[in-house]
Amino acid sequence: MADSFLQPFFVDRRSEPRRRVDNCLIKLDPGRGRALITCFVWDISEGGTRLKLSENIDLPPVVHVVVGNVRKAARVVWRKADHVGLQYPPAATGPK
Repeated sequence: MADSFLQPFFVDRRSEPRRRVDNCLIKLDPGRGRALITCFVWDISEGGTRLKLSENIDLPPVVHVVVGNVRKAARVVWRKADHVGLQYPPAATGPK
């Protein structure tokens, strides 16, 4: 009975499983010439990432995750205090 009562509060809306990541830093490019922001990767999946920001800064709707020489566009889908959820666009697939 208790399980059925609590179930609506713990629905996982993620389409892919997330993996917890420890001690991983990345950079976030907010664009418009602003400095890169160092972030901790909290968890990650094929379609998105949850980051803990090292500073409180307003973010535009689209940012770039920077890892070494690789830049990947991501859409900010939620924000709560110093945590932010990013969603990556689906990978383009060629003709079949």
